[in-house]
Amino acid sequence: MIAMNTSQLPPLRIGILSTARIADEFCEGNLGNPRIRIAAVGSLSADTARAFAKKHGITRSYASYEALLADSQIDAVYIPLPNHLHAPWAIAAAKAGKHVLCEKPLAMTRAEAQAMFDAAQEADVMLLEGYPYWFQPHLRQVLDWVQGGSVGSVRSLSAHFSFPMVNRANDIRARAETGGGATGDVGCYVVSLAQLVMGRMPRTVHAVPVWSHSDVAKRVDMSMAITMDYEDGAVVHLLCGMNQSYRRAARICGDQGVIETSFPNHTAGHRSVQNHTNDIHPTLWRGPMLTEAAQATPQITANGFYLEAQKFADIVQTQDKSAIAQAKEVSLAVATVLDAVRQSANSGQRVEL
Repeated sequence: MIAMNTSQLPPLRIGILSTARIADEFCEGNLGNPRIRIAAVGSLSADTARAFAKKHGITRSYASYEALLADSQIDAVYIPLPNHLHAPWAIAAAKAGKHVLCEKPLAMTRAEAQAMFDAAQEADVMLLEGYPYWFQPHLRQVLDWVQGGSVGSVRSLSAHFSFPMVNRANDIRARAETGGGATGDVGCYVVSLAQLVMGRMPRTVHAVPVWSHSDVAKRVDMSMAITMDYEDGAVVHLLCGMNQSYRRAARICGDQGVIETSFPNHTAGHRSVQNHTNDIHPTLWRGPMLTEAAQATPQITANGFYLEAQKFADIVQTQDKSAIAQAKEVSLAVATVLDAVRQSANSGQRVEL
């Protein structure tokens, strides 16, 4: 089969469901992206939708999400809605014949995630979970090292992603009713990284939370410590938090070397780049005694939303169902682990998978 030259394809026409802050960042990150055109935005308020459209040079705005989904000039939608609204609107978009790029976490539960993929398959549209770091070249370097045996057999992985929540009272990420909490907001990142690196499901999951509130109905996890063990004796330690200083880093230890990475969403063109405490390029130390350091070859640096949207457009327009199948497998695995994390956090018991 001759590979299609995607640079010659027309831009994918995307509509955005919501005017959330992350939707602003998605638009800003995709300025000048030849592979997509943000053609419409929908909000629950006509005034809000118009203001957002004017700010970002979008030609059409709608006062409801339903109206945007009815727009025949839209090929796909980007969903940056609160977590509890991902599943219903992704399913509605699929039924409307729109491809879907959905913010992480894909869903509130594994069952919701499966229902979303089932709806996409039935409508013959693509559904992709949006982790900008997935599309950064540095992640490809890390996985090439792991899969190529540069560290030998992976025996442990530790990853940490935290940030300080400034205004808990007004932050949607601190609301139980919208699916808030550290696990959903940043924990899904470290869990997804573990899944990509380990390439298999853990045997057990044990989670220790720090709750925001004593009222079970209102509480969300402000931090979560997660330990996962595997049939071959490998161990993964993950920590996520909304009550700590910014930290985003991972260490992968094998019996023949170690990899360290900050696995950032953005390597250029975004305000968060200044927060990286590690170099954006991962580093490999080879040998049992780490006698040889080999830093990754510097590659392109870019806004992760730009790379994410570009890849999404390529997948949709080339009908790359193999890529979607691989991403789907990871997303469902992550959703399964997150279910186990929440079950363990609530019960105080280790959960077997």
